[in-house]
Amino acid sequence: MKNRDLAVYVAGGIIVVALLAFSVTRLARKPQLEAPVSVAPVTVTATTTTSSADDSTASVHRIPLADVRKLVEQNAVTLIDVRDADAYLASHIPGALHIPVQYLEGEIDYLPKGKPIVTYCT
Repeated sequence: MKNRDLAVYVAGGIIVVALLAFSVTRLARKPQLEAPVSVAPVTVTATTTTSSADDSTASVHRIPLADVRKLVEQNAVTLIDVRDADAYLASHIPGALHIPVQYLEGEIDYLPKGKPIVTYCT
């Protein structure tokens, strides 16, 4: 019984060290700075409007699905799925990056530069 417990602790320690090493290397990796790129603005239209007490999404542009499909086919946008892992695994748009909304702010420096970003959620 003691040898089994020791093996579990050692395996757990190895996993913790690996996770820490990954985190340190990820934090140490500095995003490469790119020259500013001039990108033509994407024309967007509202697909639906809903009234709510929270107007925090009033400045968020919504793009009709047909327009998103064209932009993705032209590789003209970076597509990010901000839903949780279960929703992403159940179904997602091929080629979309999966970054759950709670991690999005920490990943901004690592996102591809030079293209508009389109996110989608539930």
